[in-house]
Amino acid sequence: MVRERIPEVSACAFMCVCVCVCVCVCVYHKQVLQSFHPLAMRWFLASTHYRAPVNYSTRALEEASGRLYYVYMTLGDAISALDAAGEGY
Repeated sequence: MVRERIPEVSACAFMCVCVCVCVCVCVYHKQVLQSFHPLAMRWFLASTHYRAPVNYSTRALEEASGRLYYVYMTLGDAISALDAAGEGY
C-alpha cells in the first residue's frame, strides 16, 4: 500500500488525493474513454503529483496519449532490433 511506503503523508491527505482522483475519473470517464485509450488516462493520473490537484484538460490527456504512444513505439523498435540481432543478444 502506498501509505505504508510514504510515512510522512497523513491519512487525511492521502484520502483527499484519492477522493479528488476518483471524482475526476467518475465524472469524466465515459467521455474520456470514448476519445482516449484507458492507458492514456492511467498515464495522465500517474504523472500527477500526489499532493497536487488533478488538472484535467483535453490537452493534458492528449500529451499523455502521445507519451504512451512514444513508449509503445520505442518498445516495438527495441523488440525489432533484438529480433534482427538474432540469438546473440
